[in-house]
Amino acid sequence: MQEKRNPGNGGAKRPGRRGAPAFRPTKPQRELVKMAVAMKIAEPKIAAQLGICQNTLRKHFSEELEFGRLRKTMENLMRLDKAAKGGNVSAMKYIDAKIAAANRASDEGDHVPPKGEKMGKKEQAARDAETAGQDTEWGDDLMPPTMSVN
Repeated sequence: MQEKRNPGNGGAKRPGRRGAPAFRPTKPQRELVKMAVAMKIAEPKIAAQLGICQNTLRKHFSEELEFGRLRKTMENLMRLDKAAKGGNVSAMKYIDAKIAAANRASDEGDHVPPKGEKMGKKEQAARDAETAGQDTEWGDDLMPPTMSVN
């Protein structure tokens, strides 16, 4: 008796789908990707660790790749907050220091001028020369001499 072949799948012996089974990420794999992203491990290395290609990594772990670092940071902050509420003074001090640093960074960020077009070295030097010496003891000594006709 001869085995029947399915002409709809190129004559393959097994009926149904061809190729490897579809990848389905597990919860531990998702946690691993979040931690790897938080540690700034490159995508090719993460994919290799999971035994998948980068395209599969990007397809199935897009949330973890984009927000993994933020989520891990938030998880740790929540643990610190819980410890601080439980009376852990070190956790309290650490949270206070982080909040103060964030406030300083946002205060400094308020004074940053908006980004314009990228300038070349010579153009930047010419622009810097126009304001050189302002608000210093050098004052007008650095200003170019004015040309006047006698």
